[in-house]
Amino acid sequence: MQQALHPQSAALTLTVAADAHIALFAADPAFASGIPASDRALAARVLRLPRLDLDAGTWTPPAPDRFGDGPLALVADGLLGRHVALGARVATHILGPGDVFSPWPAGGDAFLPQAVRWSAYGPATLAVLDGRFGTAAQRWPALSRTVQTRLAAQADRLAFSLAICQLPRVGDRILALLWHLAERFGRMAPDGVVVGVRLTHRLIGELVGAQRPTVSLALASLLEEGALSRRPDGTLVLGGAPSSALSGEAMPARLAA
Repeated sequence: MQQALHPQSAALTLTVAADAHIALFAADPAFASGIPASDRALAARVLRLPRLDLDAGTWTPPAPDRFGDGPLALVADGLLGRHVALGARVATHILGPGDVFSPWPAGGDAFLPQAVRWSAYGPATLAVLDGRFGTAAQRWPALSRTVQTRLAAQADRLAFSLAICQLPRVGDRILALLWHLAERFGRMAPDGVVVGVRLTHRLIGELVGAQRPTVSLALASLLEEGALSRRPDGTLVLGGAPSSALSGEAMPARLAA
């Protein structure tokens, strides 16, 4: 289902009741891989973790100490945005299902103070990888390996996002961003590759390092050139293949299948 990435001004509804839990293996079956088959039923019973249910809007994470030392969070469903403000500019990183992250600050840059805020783009569900998860990982190290793999994959995506921001033309940045999002959230359709998320011009600017008016002009040019088309509901569709200047492959492997 398509997610609409629009800034929301409404306050966020957040469920953190003591009885709000989520079964990790049901939410993300990949965490069960690597655990001996004879232990999976026990691990499934143990790994009922705190669940946070979010509605669309600005999210203020709850105090981390309620979950033990050094908890992480797993996006079980939905999309989140992490917005980092430095001076008058904002950079945004999108988190989706399967991403592991820490919503609690580990300490900022003393010389370049930053402001961080979080958004949920529609309903979202998080699983808190708390002390229970840490104890389980001591018995089943495959759990830690899965977390490390997810963190490494996210670091790779962040590095790619930085590379996108280095492209000199804003139009190329936008096109690269959309193909990057389509790799994860897109789907094939008769008219091209449906990006799968709808982004405001302001949010695109935060993702590619450009001002909103510049983004609007660049999008208009891409639509006129035929690199993109827009459906009546606002969904963007990528036509053809990524520019050879942006990629050596004709199409992301997952989408070409």
